[in-house]
Amino acid sequence: MFNTIFDFLLDKTKSFFTYVSLDDLLNFAFGIPAVIIALVVHEFAHGFVANKLGDHTAKEQGRVSLNPFRHLDPIGALCLFLFKFGWAKPVPMNPDRFKNKRVGVILTALAGPLANIIMFFVFIFIEAALNFFQYFSLYIAPILDMNPPHIYILYINVIVAFFCEIIAGYNLTLALFNLIPMFPLDGSRVLMMAFPRKIQKPIIRYEKFIALGFIILLIIDNFTTKFVYGTINLVYNLFAHWLVEVPVNYIINKLVALIFLVNL
Repeated sequence: MFNTIFDFLLDKTKSFFTYVSLDDLLNFAFGIPAVIIALVVHEFAHGFVANKLGDHTAKEQGRVSLNPFRHLDPIGALCLFLFKFGWAKPVPMNPDRFKNKRVGVILTALAGPLANIIMFFVFIFIEAALNFFQYFSLYIAPILDMNPPHIYILYINVIVAFFCEIIAGYNLTLALFNLIPMFPLDGSRVLMMAFPRKIQKPIIRYEKFIALGFIILLIIDNFTTKFVYGTINLVYNLFAHWLVEVPVNYIINKLVALIFLVNL
């Protein structure tokens, strides 16, 4: 009986690895910590900025913390991992405690996406540096008669660079998604400050229903989903290409040209 069960599980495991690539496995393994990092940084930034601007509600409830368990919403984290949109537990905020209510709400709302964008640049540049190290080791070092690093170091370098790319991707996706001016996203908080208080009150009252409707629309409406993700992918590619790939490739080409000139 045990052998039969073991053979069955072994057969299913072989079948699984037949259809799942190494990239898929790495995406899964690295995606979980990447999602946690993106969500925790996002919520921490909200609480940190709110606290600095006079609203200490988040700090009083222990939310100005990098402890993931204080911020993560299991369903929201799973949605971010599976569907590339998600959420964490909302950081509590009392606008009346801000020294300047309008400015406080706007800056606190923008703090989360801005922190994710900063994380994107940090990790995308680390990835670019690691890719340059790989390029240098394989193509430039032999020209300079330098001993290349051990092959295992190059393998680790590739894996770490891939991890950085995933972290950067989730951070930028979370930032762009939250800038959409739709409740309960951060963009809606900024937009709401442009409305008079008479309009703000009913919006706040029904924002949970608006949020639920928006999530359902994303799930069931193909056009809305394609539009949202198409816009996010477009901006992501512009960020990654023009702000990272173009300058890094320019530097690499100039270095290679300089090395060839020196060695002529």
